[in-house]
Amino acid sequence: QESRPAALVGHAVAAEGQRAAPEAGDPSGALQECAEALRAQKRLMEQQLLGLEAQVRHLEEQNAQYQVLYEQSQIGVTSPGGGLEIDNLHQQLSAVIMLKDALNVENLELHRQLAAARHSRDSSDEPKHAACVACMDNLANVVCLPCKHLALCSACCQQSVRCCPICRADIADAMEIFIP
Repeated sequence: QESRPAALVGHAVAAEGQRAAPEAGDPSGALQECAEALRAQKRLMEQQLLGLEAQVRHLEEQNAQYQVLYEQSQIGVTSPGGGLEIDNLHQQLSAVIMLKDALNVENLELHRQLAAARHSRDSSDEPKHAACVACMDNLANVVCLPCKHLALCSACCQQSVRCCPICRADIADAMEIFIP
């Protein structure tokens, strides 16, 4: 039982020595820093997405209000005397149409930005790394053998886990991997 964690540490040190300079530090610390940076970037993108969605909702509400004004201007405005005010009606109508067109263009642009933000959030070019199924905090970087599930982080694996948390097969050995 004690040879497995020692072997993992030995593999980790050997693999880290091959991949990075000696002053790079603890590999799990680098993974945690990378994971935290990705979480911060995700939070920032989600905040931007929420802001864009709120802006789209606001513009859609404004568009609905202007649509009502436009429809009212199509019906005609009557003066208190009962006659139609034709002299200013054409100016009001053209102003409302220009405003509506401007808002539609802005609304379309915001929809494009929203779709682009959703697309970049959903299908980023970066590979997706699974979280440890035991602690859900760290990235999974230990492969359980013989089932080959990438399910645990090195900290959870060192806590004498005897079976794979995914398929419940007995763990004969564990191999720590390093994800760039």
